[in-house]
Amino acid sequence: MSATRPMTVRSSEVVGDLRAKRLPRINGKKVFVHVDMDGLGAIYRAHGYRYEGAQDAFYVSAVEHSLAWFERQGIIATYFVIGDDLCQVEKRRAVETVVRAGHRVACHSLTHRPLMQLSATDKREEIVSGKKVIEDVLGVECHGFRAPGYSIDFESLEILRDAGYHYDSSIFPTNEFRERLGLQRLFPEPFLLFPKSQLFEFPMPHPGPWLPPFHPCYAFYLSRFYFYAQLRHFVRRYNYLTCLFHLTDFSDRQRGPSSFRLKLYTNNFFSSEAKLRFLDALFAQVKREFTVT
Repeated sequence: MSATRPMTVRSSEVVGDLRAKRLPRINGKKVFVHVDMDGLGAIYRAHGYRYEGAQDAFYVSAVEHSLAWFERQGIIATYFVIGDDLCQVEKRRAVETVVRAGHRVACHSLTHRPLMQLSATDKREEIVSGKKVIEDVLGVECHGFRAPGYSIDFESLEILRDAGYHYDSSIFPTNEFRERLGLQRLFPEPFLLFPKSQLFEFPMPHPGPWLPPFHPCYAFYLSRFYFYAQLRHFVRRYNYLTCLFHLTDFSDRQRGPSSFRLKLYTNNFFSSEAKLRFLDALFAQVKREFTVT
């Protein structure tokens, strides 16, 4: 972090404004639908493995099934793209179908490295170059960012601000994140991080201490009843929900991986048909409570 920005300045100038810059309460509730586009290479690396495949049928099948499912549901989603994936022809073509279908794209970094393990120069490369690659290759504006593994710190937020992003969606409103970022307060609904630059945070839904998130990917193993219970708890308190999907929620079952851990991380125990039926049931409950935006 910059030595010229003491903690007291951060607290008074940033968090003081956050308190006055939450989104207004609304009539009705809104859900923002996001998809993190981690392919097998990114998933394997994140868990200490190496993916040896030359192609990624997992990625292509997940994009195809997600687009068909969103069309049936009447959803316009935001897909968070790893910039380097656009160098691979089949992945670039898959993402181009996302754009043609009318969905938004945002940045999930350039190479999917954890930002908190990087130097300031490398953080800037992941954040700034990731945005540029997406915009140059796809010919669309890239306004949003999510850090790989939610690995975000205050220095990274400053880089996002200076790079012209409109929003981040990497933060859980917990004490761990508050202390990591050096902020006095985080909110469970969208809030303004830097008032003068209009950088918003769309936080991840947090069910409470010691409980795992209730993203759909967790519900496959913790049960739909866990998802329903946490959704009901969230609905009683808040108006804005960020519903985060992953490509693992939509992909075809792959021939490998062989280990239990990799099958778990890639959600390879279920066929794509079974996954989509499961998502139908989950999202029917979301749509009863929230308007998709």
